[in-house]
Amino acid sequence: MQDEIADSLNMKFDKNSESGRARGIFSTIESMNCPILVIFDDVRAKFDPEDIGIPCNSNRCKILLTTYCQQDCDLMSCQMEIQLDPLSREEAWILFMKHSCIRDDEEYSSSFDLLNVAHEVAFECEGLPRTIKDVGSFLRSKPIEEWKTTLDSLKHSMAKWQIFLSFRGEDTRYSFTGSLYQALSQGGFKTFMD
Repeated sequence: MQDEIADSLNMKFDKNSESGRARGIFSTIESMNCPILVIFDDVRAKFDPEDIGIPCNSNRCKILLTTYCQQDCDLMSCQMEIQLDPLSREEAWILFMKHSCIRDDEEYSSSFDLLNVAHEVAFECEGLPRTIKDVGSFLRSKPIEEWKTTLDSLKHSMAKWQIFLSFRGEDTRYSFTGSLYQALSQGGFKTFMD
């Protein structure tokens, strides 16, 4: 994680220890003369951002994290949590078609069986965008037998997840939009994603 942040900051480490790299990242971020938003996507365990060099108590540095598990937000003492609803069936199907390269049109009617299995697979992903993308991309160009095997696996093992966004910092709470990454990038802001 520290290496990815350092690459985003165009910095090289003088220290090889984790704490030395953390101090380097911290110093670089603190010396910047602009607001910084650090995004940790798909956090799966508690961690302290300061341990990797992200200044948590700075007014200029805000942290946004996404996680499937509310417990992660609780363990990290997040200031604000926003629960996101899963995608609707229609939104899930559109996203699944995009990533699996399935088309829902007349030309595809010859693959009616595949289309039916694809619909079921998409809906077994329970409206979770990352799952839909991963499963759709995995199944692209695979034979129908693989689709059916995947469908069976999803039916028997899909856990019920809750999706949470967590914001740290007052200024960040009211500025989140659906196109956050793109808007920040186009606006010339540096973002650090994990």
